Amino acid sequence: MPMFQITIIPITGKTNIGVSDYIAEIIQFLKESKADYTLTPTATVVNCDTIEECFATMYKMHTLLFDRHNLPRIITNIMIDDRRDIKATPQDKIRDVEDKLI
Repeated sequence: MPMFQITIIPITGKTNIGVSDYIAEIIQFLKESKADYTLTPTATVVNCDTIEECFATMYKMHTLLFDRHNLPRIITNIMIDDRRDIKATPQDKIRDVEDKLI
């Protein structure tokens, strides 16, 4: 099952501005899409059924703020984990590590 980690940094052109309102819009999109996601303090991990679904979701997440706001720039960092020999969710990966802890 492919998954990706994405960090979206909206560049507003203003100083001393938080981005949580913008990130909340992206998370709302994921909720409405019924996506399997985990929000972390610095990124969001999204679990998909296919790699095509991953790319389509990444594209929508990246362009959402351009479409809704007149932002001059958005920086998006993406890491893709596309393992095809077994099906593993993010929770499975975490459990595998935790099981090895003493």
